[in-house]
Amino acid sequence: MVNARYARGASFERDLCAAAWQHGYACIRGAASGGARRRWSQPDVVIIHDGVCWAIECKATRSDSYRVVISRLGKLLEWSRRSSCAPIVAVRFAGRGYDAARVDAYADTVEVFALKPRFRTIQQLLQHIIIL
Repeated sequence: MVNARYARGASFERDLCAAAWQHGYACIRGAASGGARRRWSQPDVVIIHDGVCWAIECKATRSDSYRVVISRLGKLLEWSRRSSCAPIVAVRFAGRGYDAARVDAYADTVEVFALKPRFRTIQQLLQHIIIL
């Protein structure tokens, strides 16, 4: 039986890749990206276009907000440093929309910040990620 939380997150990852591909971006979903048994970590989704790269950690929640804890994103920040990709956390709020933030913009100033649904569609979310 598939874990419901995993299924929601994996569905979001697939939908984000599909939206990126439809808009002309290259996209790949990391296999077992969150796997605890890996020696190294990789982002859930990587989007590339015209030499610009975004490394995205995808979260799905039923809550009205999502708390991003910078200290829990060390592996994403390290992967982004090694790859020169922008580190992004993107959240799907079940039935309410999406939000995303560039993590390194907060890393030196706060330990925790909150995301709340701001975008109604995954296409709007993608447009927001691309300008981050």
